Amino acid sequence: MPYDLLTGIIQYRRWSARLAAAVLTGLLSTAPARGADNTSPGASAALPSSAAPLSSSATPLSASGSSEVSPPSVAAEGYGRVLRFCGDQAGWPPYTYRTEPKAEVSGIDRDFLQLTLGKQGIRFTLDLWPWKRCLHNVRIGKADVAVSASGTAQRRQDFSSTDSYYRLTPSYIYLKERFPEGLNLPPDTVAQRYQVCGLRGYNYGRFGFDSTQVQSTSNTFGQLFKKTAAGRCDLLLARKEIVHGFRLMGIQLLGPQWQVTPVPGHSSDSFVMLVSPAIEDSAEIQQLLNRQIGQATRSGLIQQLQNRYLKAPPLRP
Repeated sequence: MPYDLLTGIIQYRRWSARLAAAVLTGLLSTAPARGADNTSPGASAALPSSAAPLSSSATPLSASGSSEVSPPSVAAEGYGRVLRFCGDQAGWPPYTYRTEPKAEVSGIDRDFLQLTLGKQGIRFTLDLWPWKRCLHNVRIGKADVAVSASGTAQRRQDFSSTDSYYRLTPSYIYLKERFPEGLNLPPDTVAQRYQVCGLRGYNYGRFGFDSTQVQSTSNTFGQLFKKTAAGRCDLLLARKEIVHGFRLMGIQLLGPQWQVTPVPGHSSDSFVMLVSPAIEDSAEIQQLLNRQIGQATRSGLIQQLQNRYLKAPPLRP
C-alpha cells in the first residue's frame, strides 16, 4: 500500500525542495490529463508512493499568504494567466487548512488543483481569507474562484457554479448533558425551541435553517465550540467531516462530552467551486474546472484523496 499521504504532509518540513519536486514530477506524469481520450471511467489515478507528499512542495508563500503553484518539468498546455483561488481562513480541513499561521495551504482542494490544473502547466494561487471576504472578492472579480462552497440555489444565481465534487453531512453538535436523550427534531422545531449557533458568513440553508434562525457571530470553530460549551448556545451547526478534520491541524474540537447527530432530512450536502461572474473568462474557467472534476470523479482521484486525508493520523500540537 502507498505511504500515507498525510504522514508526509505533517512532516513536510523534513523534506527538501528537490525531493518534493522530484516526487511531484513523477506524480503529475500519472494524473489524468485534460480531455485525454484514453481516460477510462474505472481507472484509478496514481498517488505518491514516496513519503514526500504533494502538499510538501517547497513553493514559497507570497506576502499575502497565498501559495502560488507552478509544477516543475511539466509539458505545459498552460493558461493565459495565473488563476486566483480562495478558501476559508477559519479552516475547512481536510479540504483547505494550514498547520501553522504562516504555513502554506494544505488539503484536498490544493492537491486536486495541483494534480489537474498543474498537469497542464496552469499556475494558480490559493489564498485563505475570511469566508465573506473570499466570496466578496470572487463576486467582484478580485479573485477568480472560491473553493469548497455549498451549492445553494442563491449562490448558483450569483456565481458561475461548477459541478459538485464532494458531499458532506450537515449535523447538530451539542453537549450530551444538554440533550441526554439526543436531538432528533427537525430544523423548524429546533429553531423554535433552542438557541442555534453557527459561523459568521456561513449559509445554513442546506441544514434547513434560514439566516434569522441561526446566531452567527463566531469567527472560528474554536470560538463556536467554546460559546456552546459555556451555555450561550444550545447547539451548533457544522458538517461532521470538517469538525473531525481539525485534528489534522492539531486541534481537537470533539471530546467525549460532545454528541454529533445528522440533521434529520438533510443527510447530504453537495460542494462546488464558485467562479466569478465579473471576469471575462468566467465561462472558460467554469468549463475547465468541470472537465477536471468529471475526470477526477470518474478516475477515483477525489475519493483516493479523501481516503488518504481522513485516515491520516492527527497532527500533534
